[in-house]
Formats: sequence, C-alpha cells, structure tokens
Amino acid sequence: MYQGDAIIVRTGWGDNESYVTMGEDYELRSPYYSDESLKRLAELMVQNKSDLFGYDVANCYDYTELKRAWCAQTPRPQPWPSPEAKAFIAQQAARGHGPAYSSRMLGHIFGAGIAAIGGLTNCGAISCARVKLIALPLRIKGVTSAACHVIALED
Repeated sequence: MYQGDAIIVRTGWGDNESYVTMGEDYELRSPYYSDESLKRLAELMVQNKSDLFGYDVANCYDYTELKRAWCAQTPRPQPWPSPEAKAFIAQQAARGHGPAYSSRMLGHIFGAGIAAIGGLTNCGAISCARVKLIALPLRIKGVTSAACHVIALED
C-alpha cells in the first residue's frame, strides 16, 4: 500500500448478489465494524494519509434496533429527509436509540477527514492489490450522503 491510497475492506458479503435474494434481510443481517476496529482503522488511515474507506457490508456500524423499528412501521414513512423520518429519528433519540452508531463512525472516520463508501458489491472480482477507484455519486442538494456507482479499474 502506498501513502494516500484508499482502503477497501472486502469480506465477500457484497458478492453473489445476496443483496437481491435476501431482500430487507440483507440490510438487517449485515455484519458491521466494532467501535474499536473503526477507531483503529481511522488511526492507521490518518498515519497513511488515506482519506477514503470502502467496505462491502451493508452497515459500517451496528444499528440493528433502529432499522428494525423503522421497518416495523406500517405503512413505512417516506425516507430521509421527510418530516416523518425526522420525527422517527427524534423519537428514537429520546429513547436513547437512534444515530449513536453514526456519531461513533463520524467521530472515528468522518471526524478524521475520511470519506466512506459502503455497500460495495462484487469486490471479490478484484484480482489486483491496487486498482483505480472511480466513484460517481448522485448530485443531490442538501444531503450528506448519496448513492453512487463505484468502479474499480485494474491496470
């Protein structure tokens, strides 16, 4: 690894189109990173002057209870940033749940100036140690994250 390289952690979770066959269970059963591992990863990335972390699991941190509460709503509200989604997050935060997972990730990863791309798929097809990574995000005004197409080009 060279100084400044992005880091892609591939576990195989995003391979074989399991995200299609599992449906919502893909998101709910996804493995995630512990608080300690994110902290250590951020330290190593800062030392290496790396500013992009890619991962092939659906979740960077465990927020299973929050997702279950969201999915249990019938009918399911409109997604963020709808008023219903904002009310849901406020309600969960009042109960001691909610975006605690992201504040930890924000503190370790984003707080260190590292961007993250999650839910990568087909990383098992990468056969080189180094690739050129191209990320093509949607341009959406007023959001902190958006879906994107990610392409790994092998030399």
